[in-house]
Order: sequence, then structure tokens, then C-alpha cells
Amino acid sequence: MQIRLKGLVKFSNYVKQQLRQGIPADLHPAFREEVNRVISQVEEICQSHQTTPDSLFGASRNAYYYLKHLDLSQLPEAITHDASPLQPKRIRLRNIRKMTDYFADKLWENCSMLLDSPNAFQAIEAEIAEEAARIEKLCKKNDASPAALNDTARYLYCWLKFLASNGNLAGHLSALAMARQILEDHDAFGLPVPVVIHMINLQSIYRSRLYNDRFLIKCSEGYMNADAENWLDMFRNILDRNSGIDKKTVRTFAMTEDFSAIVFELESFAEADAGRARGAVYDLNESFSRVNQQYFAGEMARPHLRWSGVITLRKMGHYQATRDTVMIASTLDHAEVPEWVIDFVMYHELLHKKHGAKLVNGRRFVHTSAFRRDEQLFEKFNEANEFISHWVTRIRR
Repeated sequence: MQIRLKGLVKFSNYVKQQLRQGIPADLHPAFREEVNRVISQVEEICQSHQTTPDSLFGASRNAYYYLKHLDLSQLPEAITHDASPLQPKRIRLRNIRKMTDYFADKLWENCSMLLDSPNAFQAIEAEIAEEAARIEKLCKKNDASPAALNDTARYLYCWLKFLASNGNLAGHLSALAMARQILEDHDAFGLPVPVVIHMINLQSIYRSRLYNDRFLIKCSEGYMNADAENWLDMFRNILDRNSGIDKKTVRTFAMTEDFSAIVFELESFAEADAGRARGAVYDLNESFSRVNQQYFAGEMARPHLRWSGVITLRKMGHYQATRDTVMIASTLDHAEVPEWVIDFVMYHELLHKKHGAKLVNGRRFVHTSAFRRDEQLFEKFNEANEFISHWVTRIRR
């Protein structure tokens, strides 16, 4: 049984924000008490449903593990503070869900035609880019960046920017065409209404709902990197209860780097707030300086550096080429994570900046043989990979 918990992700994001800006010493006890109260509340709710936090939906599950493994004994202190820190201004947009559904429907219904018609492809790509530009103009009018959008609006903006960048639209359409073919091959699993796929910037793996005229599946854009078996597992889990495929099988794909890379890239399109390179424990500027000197002879141009707002339990970093941004997972901003592990992830992402990506049949490949050779030059390559593997296992417990 899976449980939805409202507000848990928002609370974890608030906690991360407070840790970045520092917490007044006199508020440390109250901060610890509030975090522990939320953790206990989640565990009690799960226990009342005779299950564990591992059964929470993706974003809530990751938020719980983040809070559960925070080191509350060493909280960063604010240099200057007010008793009640100001919350950032949030910009709201109208008809966000309608706009998301509009584009998602258009891409699903016309995926094959758009792939075959350069003119139609360019037209929809331009329409997507124009809508993203409209949102940027609105943010500028409010003297803010897209990072100031409220969650729903930011998810749409990041999705539109993602589709309009790096050949991602072609990859998105190719993935939908694959999904459509699988549904046709299985006669849409005998449903009396057509199955419709909306592959969007979703904070869970998927959601599904039966309407009078269609069965709608909204799935994460992470499925852009799915193969036929991954799609089939999801469809069987949702549409064929006798298949023996359960959510754990689907979740296995969502834990892969192929899936997480998309999640990271989507987030990277909302500009970072000032100072996000400094985490609760580590400063990414310091890590970049060490790695640049040791492995790039000090010649690597400094990218934008930021801790990721998305809590992931698999992929630990991402390089976003369009914005020249390196993002490191907040999961690693912990006192028990060695400095050289942060440096390894930084090195890995800077290699993406160095080597770039290859586009093959609508899919991008970044871990080339040249990339892998360079990666193994890291002084503690094996130790870093081993630590990250153990760390992921630990924080999931």
C-alpha cells in the first residue's frame, strides 16, 4: 500500500533552505524539535497503515530519508539574522495544469507525425520555447528569476525549457512513440477506452486515473530514457493486475542514473538562488578549486555551482550544459561524507563539461569510453564509488 503525505516535501525544502542560510543559535533547539516531530509523525502514520516509510510515494519517500539522516547535532549558525526569517516571494501563474495538459496531449497525440515532419516539429518546438520565454518575462517583470515560481509553475517552466533544449524534444517524442507501439502491441491491455500518456515534470514516478473517454497515465519525464521493458513493466503494473509486476519493479528503474539524470536536468533550468554553492557542511566553490587544480591544471572555467533542491537516492550529481551548471545532490551535504567524495562527484560532473554528449537516435550518451578512462584517473576512484554505494544503502534504511 502506498501513502501520500501532503506537505512533507515542502517541509524538507524549507529545512534545506534554513540550513543553507544558517539558523540562529537560540533557535537550534526548536529547529531540532520540529524536524524530529515531523519524522515521528511520518513514522506513526506509516505504522498506523501497517507499512513503512519505504512505501511512501517517490518525492515524499526521499524527503523522509533526507530528514531522517540529517545531522542535527551540528547546525550551521546564521551570521546575521532576524527572529523570523523572510520567506522568498513566490510567483503564481494561472492555468498551469491546463497548459501542461495542452502540451502533453499535443505531444502524445502527434508524436509520430512530429518526428516525421521537420516543419511540424520546428513549429511545436518554437511554441514550447515561446511559452517558456513568456514565463521568464513575467518573472523579470516581478524582479525575480524562475526560481521564485511556486512549485507547480516551476515544474511547468522547467519542463518547457527541458523540451526546448539539447534535442530533448526529439527524445521525448521517440519515447512516446515507443510507449504507443507497446500499447498497440498489447491491444491496450483490453481496456474499453484509449490509454493516454502524459510524460511531464512529475514529482512521483507515475499517476493514473480512469475517465469516461480515456485512461490517463501521467509519468515522470525520466521515462524519456526508458527502454521497452521499462515501459512494459509500468503498463503491466497499472493495467494488468495479473501480471505479477509490482511497484517495486517500476521503482527499480526510477532509481537508475538514466532516470535520475532527467530529474536533475529538469530542476537545473530554474536559476539557482544566490549562495546555493554553500551547503550546510560543504562549499562547492572550495571543491571546484581543489579538483580544478589537481585534475585540470587550473584551466577549467568555473561553472555555476549549486546544491540540488531535488533529493535523490541514486544519482549524486548532474552537469547542465545549457546553463553551464554543476549540481550536487543535497544527500551528500553531510558531516559523515568525506571531502574527497564531494570532490569525486565534482570531478565526474566536470568531465561531462569537458567531454560533452553524443546524440544517437534521439538519445544522449554521455558516458563514452573516453569519459570512463578519465574518470578512473581520480585518486580515490574505487573508494569513492564504494562509499557512495554504502551511503545510498544507509540512507534508505
